[in-house]
Amino acid sequence: MSASAWSVCTSIALVLGPNYNMPMLAENAPAAWDALQRARQLAPRTTSVEQALITALTQRYPGPEALPPEKMAPFNEAYAAAMAAA
Repeated sequence: MSASAWSVCTSIALVLGPNYNMPMLAENAPAAWDALQRARQLAPRTTSVEQALITALTQRYPGPEALPPEKMAPFNEAYAAAMAAA
């Protein structure tokens, strides 16, 4: 995989993750987590901005299992703060 593959991995994690229309689905959580972990592995070969985006996304996912929406607030807030800093 090339360093540009970070964007594919990050995109997969974003698409499979929670959004304002829908919480994280249990069946999507493992694939989203795996894609994020792959993006993290590729991060050293990316730019500082790309690394910041990957780091921000790590704040959004607590692990490979979906949490109920009412437990996601701290992760959503950390993600928003990390994106603002990116």
